[in-house]
Amino acid sequence: MRKELEKYGIQMPAFSKIGGILESEMPVDEAALHAAIIVINEAIDHGIAKETFEALRNPNAHLTDLDVKNMDEYQDLLYKAKGSKCQTALLRSPGSEDVYDKMLTQAEVQGNIAMANEIVRKKDLDNAVAEINAAVDSEDLNRLLKALLNDRAKLNKVIAENGDWYQQTLSEVKQGKGNVPLTHAEILEGIINANTIGEQFKILETIMKSLNKALEAGNVYECHSLLMKPEALLPTVLNRSAYLYYNELSKEKKKKQQSGHSANLTHGEVTEHIKVLTAIASINQAIEQGNASELWKCLKHESAKLENIEDDAVNRYLEQLVAVKKEKGQDCGQGKDDLNQVELQLCIDYVNTEVSEEHALITAVQAINRTIEEDNPAATLTSLQQDPAKLKNILPENALLYQALLYAEKQEKKKKTDDPSAELWHDEIQRIIDKCNLYAIDARKRYERYNAIRADPCLIFLKKCGPPTSSDEATTGDAIDGEGLREEDENNDDPDYQLPQDRKNEDVESDDDVDFDMEGKESRPVVKEEVKVEKPPPVVEGSQTNPASTSNFLPWPSPSDLNTRLRRIVAGFQRILRKEELKRVAVEKENRRKEKVEEAVRQKELKKAEQAQKWSKREEVDFYRCVSTYGVHINPTTQEYDWSKFRQMARLDKKNDDRLSQYFKEFLAMCKRVCGRATDEEIIL
Repeated sequence: MRKELEKYGIQMPAFSKIGGILESEMPVDEAALHAAIIVINEAIDHGIAKETFEALRNPNAHLTDLDVKNMDEYQDLLYKAKGSKCQTALLRSPGSEDVYDKMLTQAEVQGNIAMANEIVRKKDLDNAVAEINAAVDSEDLNRLLKALLNDRAKLNKVIAENGDWYQQTLSEVKQGKGNVPLTHAEILEGIINANTIGEQFKILETIMKSLNKALEAGNVYECHSLLMKPEALLPTVLNRSAYLYYNELSKEKKKKQQSGHSANLTHGEVTEHIKVLTAIASINQAIEQGNASELWKCLKHESAKLENIEDDAVNRYLEQLVAVKKEKGQDCGQGKDDLNQVELQLCIDYVNTEVSEEHALITAVQAINRTIEEDNPAATLTSLQQDPAKLKNILPENALLYQALLYAEKQEKKKKTDDPSAELWHDEIQRIIDKCNLYAIDARKRYERYNAIRADPCLIFLKKCGPPTSSDEATTGDAIDGEGLREEDENNDDPDYQLPQDRKNEDVESDDDVDFDMEGKESRPVVKEEVKVEKPPPVVEGSQTNPASTSNFLPWPSPSDLNTRLRRIVAGFQRILRKEELKRVAVEKENRRKEKVEEAVRQKELKKAEQAQKWSKREEVDFYRCVSTYGVHINPTTQEYDWSKFRQMARLDKKNDDRLSQYFKEFLAMCKRVCGRATDEEIIL
């Protein structure tokens, strides 16, 4: 021990024991250790940090984790520890003294070194964390990277190329804390998250490049596959409507290219489009399913960006969308029939317009029915001419005829339905209008040919009545213009209208003469005219006498008289048409009844066939019994199951070959699952 101390120029202290061991019993190696520790204690007393650090570096002291940067902290902490130990030694009772009663042992020195290192490391770490927080606040990327890469920050896996992600992630975390400084653990977690994001971003960039290439190359399914990858970090993409996603993204890419911007779609742009496209794909799925409630939810989804959705028109939407989707499928082919956002909005607007027009039509028809009851031809004409009524071929000169026939038709409908509030509907009104127009045209044509018939030399009229005079032509012209017709219409609304007394000498009515309809049934009496014709006097050859001037001839019937007759003919014709209409309605009703009966029989047969295909408990037991005892027979030529003999043995005459084959395959699959063997489907997968 003395020799070891002499190496350091230190005289051995006067103690009998060192570390509890007698001086004479101490090994040489341990003596060197204790000598080195004594030298360290001497250096500590000198108070020189450099000298103390040199003593600490002595290999014989066996001290670790020494850092030259921390020599001042070592000196301060060891000096305080030794002073505290000396104070404690003074309180002990005198006796056998040990050299380490007032000196630090090797373990104590090592412990203080570790404590000093920890203090320094914590101080350095706090400074590094403060610098990182300052760099985050300054948004200086270079300063942040320098602070993160500082060894004293004790941060691993800091990647310089992820600097932007570090700045963004740490800023978000700090803002989420209310700008409270970040701790070391939070910084470390932020770096890990930023590295993850950076790695995902690299993968994302690769996917986006591949996606843009797929759009340019027209590869529909590759594009759809890339969109569905989780690494793409996109909203939900349905496993359908591949052409819908491709077509819409391709359009956006071309639109962007035409606007002079970069031709490639960015991740943000694709994300926004995917939200809309997925909502549109969901709508198409609901259309295919025919689910009105699901369609309504999808149409109302904010991502679909559809407007003017009426809740009470969802069934109309579904009907229209199904028809348009079917038509598009026929034009474009299978898989390409999905409707895009523009087409959906057009269908919605079309249905809304139809519904609005229908409401306006109902209101207009109600107004027409009210004016018909008022018996005001002018008001009826005005209501017929309004645009929402959508009635065609309205002629103002036929207003009186419209009023008369519409009123008669409405009264007839009330009698048929036994409903005083019955009203004419649009198609009925249009039919009456067309009928009135035909009557008016026919009457006009007849009046226009009136004088021509009278002057025809081939007919008897010319000989008996003579040619028409100028006054007759004027009267006929007035009738053609409608004035005479209107006057007679006003006075002759009653089909049983009787001619004036002064005309009864010309026309004689007989109640016994009755016309018959097409079925031969007696209808209302129609007056038939009998004209008293006296034999005209002989005409002397060469005479210029006008036959019409002979007083024995009857005058030619006036247009008003003929109009009365014509009205009666029209009334009879209308009765015939109404009866034919009733017959037609009855036939249609009978046909509908037959169709319903046939449909019921057809449904019953389908249910019966479906019931026959179901497996009863007895059939299942017989099938299992025959399979386990007899097995199945395979035709060696066709390599298909032959169920002829099996069907007889198992009494399964109602089951066809396809049903037996399907049931046998399901039976085999069930057996394999029970036995823990992979099924054919699982092997394929």
